[in-house]
Amino acid sequence: MIELDGAQHLSDAEAYRRDRRKDALLQQHGYFVLRFLADDIAQRLDQILDAILAALVHRGRSRSRDGV
Repeated sequence: MIELDGAQHLSDAEAYRRDRRKDALLQQHGYFVLRFLADDIAQRLDQILDAILAALVHRGRSRSRDGV
């Protein structure tokens, strides 16, 4: 799952905590969460795409080793 955070997520402590709780709940149900800043989509898209690809490759290797 890919999450994009706007500035409000960094300036509001409760929004930050809510996102961390949401991440933990998703991970408990087997989801892999990648979280990026919305501003970085325009400024660092190549790095974000590389991170997503690396996560997918890693997950694919982990699953094939586990026989899933």
